[in-house]
Amino acid sequence: MDAPVVDNTIDENVSTGTPAVDPAQNPVQNPPVENAPVDQKPVETTTDTTTFTEDISLSGLKFDGQDVTVSIPADLANAVAEKGINAEAVTKELYSEKGLSDETRNKLNEAFGKWQVDAYLKGLDALNRENMTRFKTDAENATKAQEAAWNDTIEIMGGQDRWADMDAWAVKNLSQEDMDEFNAVMQNGTLKMQKLMIRDLWNQFEAAGKPNAPATLDLEKGENIPATNTGGAISQKEYFDAFKNGEYRKDPKGWDERRKAGMLKGI
Repeated sequence: MDAPVVDNTIDENVSTGTPAVDPAQNPVQNPPVENAPVDQKPVETTTDTTTFTEDISLSGLKFDGQDVTVSIPADLANAVAEKGINAEAVTKELYSEKGLSDETRNKLNEAFGKWQVDAYLKGLDALNRENMTRFKTDAENATKAQEAAWNDTIEIMGGQDRWADMDAWAVKNLSQEDMDEFNAVMQNGTLKMQKLMIRDLWNQFEAAGKPNAPATLDLEKGENIPATNTGGAISQKEYFDAFKNGEYRKDPKGWDERRKAGMLKGI
């Protein structure tokens, strides 16, 4: 049974959990860039006759220590190619630890003019920092929202972490249709609807006497642990962290049972 989930999507353009950075926010025809070798050699300016029909997406780049995905519009890539510059190469160099080399900057200045290049790069840096600030703020807000959702859930359960027990009871007593509906709300419903569903389930669980989830005896260790526990016992903090980072949704039952094992151990 899934626990309440708060949507922590940062940006619809983000891929692999990293903020997207678009280098084409300025009409000035200036270069984005390709992975600079370790010795930071300048980008070659041999004529590039490639015609790009689709935007170029480059992942695994760095900005301000953060992994980012950079999107290069096709028209921008074609425009700089006409000047004999490889947009991917320049972008990868720009978003490397060392940044653009002096020789690459000089080639860009020759192709577009120093004033335009400086203006473009300064504007791009400002835009990237604004996006990064928004990304970090959204991530912090999502974490706070997750904390609030879990605290509300604990409050509904009378201040005790009985989720694993309620989950075990629900699996045994609810129909598959009811389980599917509950899980759908936990994954995609509003916080208000999630709280209503949890409260209703808790009331049913409470009316049934709030039974503890069944446990089996581990003869090797001499202690009680849940029957299908696939990992070690975890504390309430580790259990909560699984909600925050999305791991809980991958295996709700497994995480519930690991928390139950932690409760039996007194952690």
